[in-house]
Amino acid sequence: IVCMIATFTSWSAYIDNNQVLRAFLLLFVPIVSFFLSYYVINTILHELGHLIIGIIFDWKIYSFNVFGIGIERKNKKYKTFKAPINGLAGYVEMTPKSEKQNIVLPMLGGIIVNLILVIAFIIVALLTSKPFILCISLSFIFSNLLYVITNSIPFTPTPVTKTDMYQIIEMKES
Repeated sequence: IVCMIATFTSWSAYIDNNQVLRAFLLLFVPIVSFFLSYYVINTILHELGHLIIGIIFDWKIYSFNVFGIGIERKNKKYKTFKAPINGLAGYVEMTPKSEKQNIVLPMLGGIIVNLILVIAFIIVALLTSKPFILCISLSFIFSNLLYVITNSIPFTPTPVTKTDMYQIIEMKES
């Protein structure tokens, strides 16, 4: 929102009556990019972070689900399935194969990916001189920071939903 206000303010000197629609569309794009980045792109990348680090640490992967579309492995074959969302945007169902395996890094895989994206888009924002790219970069920075913050707090917003940190504490206690 701050980015949109700043952009509109900087463009207002150049807008005449014929360009109001163009200005509206140029302000609408950052709003859409924020929601798309937060709800779709960041969710997929966050869950892929869990999956990739789970694979690296040799965890047993049961399923990968984003927005109710899931992929699971049964009998060495991959199948798609429609999963209930239940307040979750996505999840990776996985467990360590033994008690000696590291349980923290695969559970933090999503947060690690979000932090990498924050750093990448800070670099993009610092290197660009174009307001449009700056707005999109700021949208990605803020949405990824929101993911990092919300998943770093150990709480359960709904009976089904658990943040990454809550799951780590739950696994350590069991």
